[in-house]
Amino acid sequence: MIVFADIETESLTPDKLWCICVKEKESGKTHQFVNLHENEEERDRFKQYAKGVTRWVGHNFINFDAPVINRIVGQVIDMQKIVIPWLCLCLLTSVSDHTVLQHGVRS
Repeated sequence: MIVFADIETESLTPDKLWCICVKEKESGKTHQFVNLHENEEERDRFKQYAKGVTRWVGHNFINFDAPVINRIVGQVIDMQKIVIPWLCLCLLTSVSDHTVLQHGVRS
């Protein structure tokens, strides 16, 4: 299952993981997991859910979201299963001497 995911925390060096929101690519279903820093039931629910994910898609997911989730919830996200949308855009749209930045400036 491919999911688009995002988290909310209290800072850039968080101790609190207020929520994880995911949307499943195929079904369009959404899920919210809240107060994972203090709610063991929500942490367990997310751990179970994460077992079914084959790809995580999210902005800054490698540098921020996944490490925060893995630190607060436990090692549930395999870093090899993360896709960064911006990187995909670069790979799909860069042809010859055209860059994503040039495309954005023209738009």
